Amino acid sequence: MADTAFAKIEDVVAAILGASTGTGAPLEGYVVLTDQPESQAIEAERAITLYTVSATPEQSDEQGQTYWRQVLQIEVIDGPQLAGSISRTVQTTLARVHALLAADRTLGGRLLDLQEIDLAGTQADGKDVHGASVQYGAEFFTPRDDWFTILGQAGAQF
Repeated sequence: MADTAFAKIEDVVAAILGASTGTGAPLEGYVVLTDQPESQAIEAERAITLYTVSATPEQSDEQGQTYWRQVLQIEVIDGPQLAGSISRTVQTTLARVHALLAADRTLGGRLLDLQEIDLAGTQADGKDVHGASVQYGAEFFTPRDDWFTILGQAGAQF
């Protein structure tokens, strides 16, 4: 089965972050995870998880396309911190994640833009008691009624 446009964006972000987890890299020691069910425990002590929170379509007047704004959540899990706070360690990692994504806000021509929305601390009863998250808005086009193909810049299809 083909991946949806939303999953394709998750996968390219995971690939960008995953490429920076090796020795001496900005995200050294982290494991990058996608498609994690809420009920599944995260085994890694240091992890970056990402998933789609929402995707809002708008019918474009141009060329039978749908304009999308996908909200992507990236969570950094790294050690204990107070509920509702963002530890300095996690702040630093979130800043490194942002620097990696800000280097190409089109994700290789797939997107119109990728912009940060907000940062949020831990939740007392949540799965992420040792982390914090940042949300990004990803803007892109798909063909009308085709949620599997991203219509990228210069006519490229992903």
